[in-house]
Amino acid sequence: MKKVNLVDLAQIVLIFICLFAGYGMHRYKILDPNAYKSLNIIVLYLALPALTLLYIPEIKINAQHIFPVITPWIGIILSWLIFGILGQQFGWSRKLTGAIILMAGFGNTSFVGIPVIQALYGEKE
Repeated sequence: MKKVNLVDLAQIVLIFICLFAGYGMHRYKILDPNAYKSLNIIVLYLALPALTLLYIPEIKINAQHIFPVITPWIGIILSWLIFGILGQQFGWSRKLTGAIILMAGFGNTSFVGIPVIQALYGEKE
């Protein structure tokens, strides 16, 4: 069993700190209700492309990459099947069904997934 590294633990703790900080800011109205738009722009147009440019050149394509590549596709297909059927059975609107399919299928993997994967598998040294 892999020993837990202090840095890995700190990354997971940081996720929870950010969640509680966001809840606190919302609860006590510290930020403007539309502040998330600015944060989304920073993350989507600056942070994620920077991570991509940092790690993509180091990737050596081989058969080990098949599972990580098809996993999101399996998730979106399962989401489409499950919530498409549930949407019809419960009489949900197409907009609601589509939103649920997108949220369940794509999730929030870039914000939470990266630190969790690094904590579980560690970084290449």
